[in-house]
Amino acid sequence: MYGCELSEIQGILGADEEESEVVDAPEEDDSGDSFSCAPVTLTAGDNSLMNVVEAGQSVRVEGNYAYMGSDGSNSGLQIYDVTDPLAISNLGFFSTYSGPGNIDSNNSIYGMDVDGDYVYLVTAGASLIIVDVSDKSNPTYVSHLDYSGESWAVLKEGNYVYMGGGSIGLNVIDVSDVNNPALVGNLPNADYRSIQKVGNFLYGGENDRITISDVSDPTAPTMVGNLDVTIYTAYESFVKGDYLYTLDKPGDRLLTYNVSDPSDIQLVDTDTSVALDFRTIGSVNDHLFIGTGSSSSGTIEVFDISSNPANPEFITSFSTINRVYELDVTDSLVFAAINTGDIQVIQICTP
Repeated sequence: MYGCELSEIQGILGADEEESEVVDAPEEDDSGDSFSCAPVTLTAGDNSLMNVVEAGQSVRVEGNYAYMGSDGSNSGLQIYDVTDPLAISNLGFFSTYSGPGNIDSNNSIYGMDVDGDYVYLVTAGASLIIVDVSDKSNPTYVSHLDYSGESWAVLKEGNYVYMGGGSIGLNVIDVSDVNNPALVGNLPNADYRSIQKVGNFLYGGENDRITISDVSDPTAPTMVGNLDVTIYTAYESFVKGDYLYTLDKPGDRLLTYNVSDPSDIQLVDTDTSVALDFRTIGSVNDHLFIGTGSSSSGTIEVFDISSNPANPEFITSFSTINRVYELDVTDSLVFAAINTGDIQVIQICTP
């Protein structure tokens, strides 16, 4: 557990930066705001292995390592050592633009999941690529499956990978043998831009639909909840307890749905207190962290759901160096994949 006696740390690792600089933190504001931790900004160096030079699209953190996927003319998977957030270092890079990772013509990494020595990537061209990261300095190709359309989301659990997108529906893939992944289930029209599994259910949404699927039998997924949200959109989502929080990107809204009955999804709250371009959402310790971005700026917006989860309360905002495309949250850190190809780390404090 951490508290507000900690400083906020913003660690940035970018493609064009050469040396490190730590700026002393100003004194904390003791006005009573539980998010008044003062910032310390770090610019990191060591770019010998930095290959990500365009937009960071996805990020996952596992132990002392962060993994970021990018798009553009040099798309791929960058691996960082984040043992010390004040001294982030580049370890290795796996290209999806050239070499064995170049599966199709649209190789931007839109989603990933990490499990042990393997990273599971999904691309804009609807490919699943499995990468061996047991040697962080030399990630290597293992296998792939290629579909038509696009894919945005992937979740690895047990022997299965759940892969979702706007045109492939939900694919369930058996990866018990990582060298020979096999499609074992499909649910058409189950559109997932993000996937979260709670019990036997998958929660998520894509564009104008919220979807809840039953995967108690992964080989025969079924749809148990499906709500068209044509007025809004469901860009990314996060479920906790009875509530599903989704981002209406075009409308700059945080939407809260009651999903206690998956067959009867109900909109219970529409928050427009932050008029920014919502893009990604994560949560820890009863707080929601939402990454935003517009033009060349971005923020991480923080909402409290501890006292009234049906009505998230805006708490504070942290500035980022550019648009946030995706974030991952640990107990004390937010890792943000930035449009410029940077990874930015912000140390958070909650009551």
